[in-house]
Amino acid sequence: MANLLFGYRLKEADGTTNVSDSMKATTYGSAADKARLYYLELYAYREAGDSGGALRLDGFDVKLAFSDTILASLNQSLTTATQREGAITVDSALPLFRAIDFGAVSAGSSSVRFTAGSSSSIDGQAGSAYANTGAGLTIGAGSEEVLATIKLDINDTWDLNSNNAAPTPAINGAQVNIDETVVTLVDSGQVKSIRELRSAADSQASFQNFTATVTTEVERASQALDAAGSLANNDAAFAERIGTTRTVGLATAETTNLVRKGTTFTDTAWLVNNGESSLVNIEAVKTGTIANGSITLALKQRASVGGVWSQDSLISDSGTTVALNDINYQVNSSGVVTQRGEIYLERTLVADGAVGSVLTQVGAGGVNIQAYADGASTAGVIKSVTGTTSKNLITYQGDLNYDGRVSMKDLAFLNAGAAAFDGGDGVYHSEVDADFDGDFTISDLGVLDTDWGGSLHTQPGTPVASADGSTVINRSYQGNAGISWSEMNAQGSYAWDNSSFDTQSVVEAGTDFVDTLS
Repeated sequence: MANLLFGYRLKEADGTTNVSDSMKATTYGSAADKARLYYLELYAYREAGDSGGALRLDGFDVKLAFSDTILASLNQSLTTATQREGAITVDSALPLFRAIDFGAVSAGSSSVRFTAGSSSSIDGQAGSAYANTGAGLTIGAGSEEVLATIKLDINDTWDLNSNNAAPTPAINGAQVNIDETVVTLVDSGQVKSIRELRSAADSQASFQNFTATVTTEVERASQALDAAGSLANNDAAFAERIGTTRTVGLATAETTNLVRKGTTFTDTAWLVNNGESSLVNIEAVKTGTIANGSITLALKQRASVGGVWSQDSLISDSGTTVALNDINYQVNSSGVVTQRGEIYLERTLVADGAVGSVLTQVGAGGVNIQAYADGASTAGVIKSVTGTTSKNLITYQGDLNYDGRVSMKDLAFLNAGAAAFDGGDGVYHSEVDADFDGDFTISDLGVLDTDWGGSLHTQPGTPVASADGSTVINRSYQGNAGISWSEMNAQGSYAWDNSSFDTQSVVEAGTDFVDTLS
């Protein structure tokens, strides 16, 4: 027995690729994001093995229920009647007696009913209203034909200020009028309505639901900046532990809490737009300040992975905000993502406070990337790149062995660094480059000369008996009001090796200690 069934499905903008996910309302995206289109395709089909020979669809009458709020292309407040009717394209094989009727809007929902027919055995007359009488749509077993396509332009102000917009259907159902939808059995020439074709009971309602449907959910396009690139341990946050790693002149490398005055620390973060739309009206807002130091942020962007980076945008130590370009996102007409923008951030921290002061972070010590909505009153932090810096004691620029004193030992460490750089392992050891210029010259001697004889230690301290009866030193040093001895050795999960400083503290606490001659 021959039968004709009806269904609908979603297509991407190219009109051929099926939509694999929910449609997106791009509330906060670029103009290109907001112009993204989808198409609803209505089709008639027959199942494989259906008997009765070919059927020719000569006319149909269908009704579609939809969300007037979500679909801008059919919205009765946003479009004219001509524009709404223009969003519906019926197959050219059914050119006759076309009619479209939009229902009233109620609680954000509406409907549209439209018809089309053909008269394949009557020749058209050029210049008349019936120049094309149409061939109808012939459908064999196991095949299908598209009746109409409807342009779906999502209303980008839908659910504008809801942060938790749940997926919502754009299409609430489709029905076919089984009395006014008519076919011809090609082999016999019999004309039947769908009701007659199906031998449906007379009591059955004229409009019956389509058989095959897909979900037409719409949800807001997500906004996301996530870690990217090759910085596996530090691509979404700035490093938190600061210190000085020492290698030259030592048998085993160690990292001390002390940092020399003028030392520069650089951390990076790398982010990619992993959302579903461009991020627009972007600002980078520096968070937190640092006592006895300065922070500068440099940000650069590129439109896609592997593209060309832009010039740096800077937030100086005294600044807080910088405007950035949109963070790109592009899809092609088949819905495939072709570009995702990236941001690369570099934080430069300089320990430029006074000798004996404590480098101390106040606040998050990073940057917030904020995206503001086009035409909306709200803004959101898309990504916070944090980096709370540890507390660190600032020592002399010329303290190259990090014992808190500038003396002959530092001259020896300077010489060891120069020897390694010039003829030893060929490695530049920045921790003993007194003037931070990338080389070892007499200008380094000038730094030592300026700081010569200086000491952070303010002893002799008072010996204190420990619990086991041994005598320990009650250490005293510049900055101990801001960072205790225990904090110099450990803060939370971070630990440092301050052996040189510890040893010198004990030496200078001795009653027979002799000061550096200068």
